[in-house]
Amino acid sequence: MLLGACNYVLGELYQAHEYYRQALSQARQHEDREITVRALLGLAGIHFAWNELTLCEQQASEALALAAEELANLHSDAALQLVQIAEARGQITQAQQQLARLVARLQTASRPEAAQRLTDALLFSARLALKTGDVRMGQQILATPALQKQTAAQLVRGRLLLIQNKSYEALHELEHLQPAPGEWRLAVEIHILLALAHISCQQERQAREQLWQALQLALPAGLTRIFLAEGKALLHLLRRMVPVLDNAELRSYAQRILRASALREEQQRAIKPASSTDLLVRPLSLQEQRVLRLLVAGNTNQEIAHELVITINTVKDHVKHLYRKLGVSNRLQASEMAHRLHLLDT
Repeated sequence: MLLGACNYVLGELYQAHEYYRQALSQARQHEDREITVRALLGLAGIHFAWNELTLCEQQASEALALAAEELANLHSDAALQLVQIAEARGQITQAQQQLARLVARLQTASRPEAAQRLTDALLFSARLALKTGDVRMGQQILATPALQKQTAAQLVRGRLLLIQNKSYEALHELEHLQPAPGEWRLAVEIHILLALAHISCQQERQAREQLWQALQLALPAGLTRIFLAEGKALLHLLRRMVPVLDNAELRSYAQRILRASALREEQQRAIKPASSTDLLVRPLSLQEQRVLRLLVAGNTNQEIAHELVITINTVKDHVKHLYRKLGVSNRLQASEMAHRLHLLDT
């Protein structure tokens, strides 16, 4: 287990995977529950990084069941891993509900170790809030005192600035981040976000340089999920870079990431109706589409009214019609449905 953990910290995930697998086999033979759970969580984390979500879910679910309340910290780790899987699959409401329960439990825990778990859960809550367009909630979470000096929290603040179209401010925030030794995944993510910030600033050359550095750092670990999680802009940049990558190993790695993205899109199309509007009772009007975009971005009714130069009562009517057409009853559900039906893509 210790060798596996050391390899993981060094970014040597293939070797870590082998050590964790051996530890799991021996722990099962000796009926050592704690080591079994730790090995399962180690394997689950690696499979998640490789975007092997089914294996990750199986291992995290088993770890959660075995940990129960006697191994409370490991139980929390397994619960957070399952939240991350739900988010990766686009099951946003499920992820938010599970995360809210986990945060509530950690906030009342008296164990010293619970503090770091709570920090991790809060950071993921902030990222999830930003992903659903709830900017205010993301800002509120990031204002938590325990997060102020966290490098990972500064990364989320960079994401917030990008969402707010403050690309140059995001560049300034991200360029000064220095991950600690062993925080190689944070280093990869910093380069990815810098690439996205440069794309937003229409600085293609700098964006390519940052993405190239991210690929170089991530290649030994075979990371896939961290690239897929960033959406179309990053993948479009990667697609443009592939033909000019001189290093054959790096080019093959980039192509593997793009194949994983294509496979995910095929799977989504297979379970999605032929047209996203088919699930709507009636198509959205142009004004309803504008209201939906502002609503998902976290604007209040008053702010939407000011932006569209309409009365607040008119906004309320539009929101009511939106809810009816989307088959939802609140803003969170409306945001999730808008993303699921790709109503914000155009």
